[in-house]
Amino acid sequence: MPAWEYMRAREVQRRFRREVEHVLAGYDAILTPATPAAAPAGIASTGDPSFNLPWTLSGHPVVALPCALAPSGLPMSIQLTGAALEEGRLLSVARWCEEVLSFEALPPAAPL
Repeated sequence: MPAWEYMRAREVQRRFRREVEHVLAGYDAILTPATPAAAPAGIASTGDPSFNLPWTLSGHPVVALPCALAPSGLPMSIQLTGAALEEGRLLSVARWCEEVLSFEALPPAAPL
């Protein structure tokens, strides 16, 4: 990769991070789906990462929480994104969500 492309990509990353920080300034966390679908069957893949990519790009802390089982019996999750260096607050919000959701279902056991 040419140096100019790398520098341009880093500038886009910095700009996106500032924009996310601006949005997060008014909230404890942003709640979004963790993935567009339930977890895939088997161990060949962890699923579609497209809903995680913005936070990977911005470098913000994220917590994923199971919230339901799909008709397949596999888990579906939400994710909470918090402000940079505010992991404690994000974990507090995640704990509150766990209490409110009271999700305790287990996916079916994998065949041996």
